[in-house]
Amino acid sequence: MWGFSNLTLEQLRVAHTSIPTNPLLAEPLYLVKYIERMGTGTLDMIRRCGDAGLPEPEFDDSSGFKVTIWRANPKGQPETQAHNLTSKALNLIADGPRQKSELSKSLGQKRISGRLNKVVQHLLSDEMIEYTLPDKPTSRLQKYRLTEKGRTELLNMKSMKED
Repeated sequence: MWGFSNLTLEQLRVAHTSIPTNPLLAEPLYLVKYIERMGTGTLDMIRRCGDAGLPEPEFDDSSGFKVTIWRANPKGQPETQAHNLTSKALNLIADGPRQKSELSKSLGQKRISGRLNKVVQHLLSDEMIEYTLPDKPTSRLQKYRLTEKGRTELLNMKSMKED
């Protein structure tokens, strides 16, 4: 939607103007706060990476515009988002039975995501968690608790992080 053809990669790293290709579309998006000010996105990415102690993002325009943002990984171990969400969910459930809505809120989500639903289903099928109301799996009062297998897996995850 925005025209970058006249901007160099170096210009993206400093304050710059951004001219939307379709101003009739850009203006309503701005007015409903779907987008912020034009010309600030790359600077926000650079600032936020710095705030998180990460290297600056890499910008590349060799095959269309592309941005690489590095994510923190304290032990240098590859960690997929699904694995990360799984370990966070297990840790939260270890503190006591939780509803999906409680897990979602504790994970900083506004509502229960599809990814969280998949993680919970995976943990149930792997028998790492179980229903607190097994006869009513769709009950609004349903919570999930760790099984013995889940406690063992959580201990294994913790010991791997310490290595």
